[in-house]
Amino acid sequence: MSPKKNQNLGYACCDRYAEKDGRAIIWEGNYWDDDDVHDCGEIDWETMNIVVKKISALLLKYCEPKDRIAVLFPRLVQLPMTIVAAIRVGVVPIIVDPLTSPENLAQLIQELAPKAIITVDGFFQAQKLHKVMENVNSALKLCQNPCQKVIVLRHVAPNDGVPPPSVNLNLDETRDVEWSAEFLKIDDDVKTDEYKFKGSDVVAILPKLGEEKHFEVFYSDLRHELEITQRILEIDDEDDDEITDNILVLDNPTTLESLTNMMTPWFGGRTLILYEGPLDYPDPSRLSQIVLKHQATSLAAAEIPEERLDPEYLSLFNVENLRRIFGSSASHFQQAYPNVHVLRK
Repeated sequence: MSPKKNQNLGYACCDRYAEKDGRAIIWEGNYWDDDDVHDCGEIDWETMNIVVKKISALLLKYCEPKDRIAVLFPRLVQLPMTIVAAIRVGVVPIIVDPLTSPENLAQLIQELAPKAIITVDGFFQAQKLHKVMENVNSALKLCQNPCQKVIVLRHVAPNDGVPPPSVNLNLDETRDVEWSAEFLKIDDDVKTDEYKFKGSDVVAILPKLGEEKHFEVFYSDLRHELEITQRILEIDDEDDDEITDNILVLDNPTTLESLTNMMTPWFGGRTLILYEGPLDYPDPSRLSQIVLKHQATSLAAAEIPEERLDPEYLSLFNVENLRRIFGSSASHFQQAYPNVHVLRK
């Protein structure tokens, strides 16, 4: 079901589903051990709606509509929530690869001039720890005009009272604020005004280092892509009486297509599944294990190279629940999943 023509896309992905039953998002963490222990969690639509509204209020505390905010998150639940929350209130997210080096990050800050930065403290990919906040600190020291506010999400550094961590979170009290502490100050029923975009407005920025210009996502283009993708999924669903669609989105939002893919589940009232880690950790069958564990019915893949996929390993698990794959990389999965329908625009 498409939203009203003039409804803000952030509201279309969040507010109109506030009373919907079921899960809005399922998250699978990077962690794994030999005893088959791993991280995962899920959030229902009501809770997602509350959290997104609180993020919108948090952003407006440090930004005005049309201001830019740099977002440095891996595939955590906070990534799509922050993107949607920013769009709700007209703040423009600069969606930065959290693995960006301090030097390149400093260049982005100078060129794009975000009003604030919102970042994770760090995250693991396989067994490698990436200290994102340390890179942010180093980058800001290189900037002539650094932004004055950094919002930090604890992900690997534990809260006070937890046994000694391998990573500490040391905040600059004059510049940094902690995500959880800020959230406690915001009411669950907080109200924010719906921002009214024009079609020519920039709704997000996807940095392109080394290119003449960073990629600006225009509101009309994002809406068009979401509506097309939604229609393709609806047409494919017409032969099924009852659809419970859990969409596993594999890419970070680095292009218009991958940003569209990340927003598509919520735009259509479907469940978004995110996996934080690499597809081959601890072995190349991990993707099939996640598909089976969380009963993913769709895969969205825009930029997954074929060489990253091992059909022999992926076929070790029977993923009969997987019905379709869509996106520019969809054909790369056909050898591993020969019975799955590939959708093309």
